Amino acid sequence: KAFSVKLTKKEEVEGLPDSALALAAQMAQGKGDKDATPENGPWLFTLDMPSYLPLQQHAKDRALREKMYNAFLTRASESSKNDE
Repeated sequence: KAFSVKLTKKEEVEGLPDSALALAAQMAQGKGDKDATPENGPWLFTLDMPSYLPLQQHAKDRALREKMYNAFLTRASESSKNDE
């Protein structure tokens, strides 16, 4: 649950539905960005499905989708190191 991506530019969230932006702004607020709004950001995305899935389905930024996908694939192997 440690992985997250904070986005600050509107171009980075292009294509995302309003509901995903609202959730991401709320998450950013929870992490200390008190002025975060769905319209202007910043937006915080994690590997939790309500955050991850809309980004993978709708984000126009291919590099961002790839970054999130790679983090999603490696999350189990990283957490197993902490289980020992």
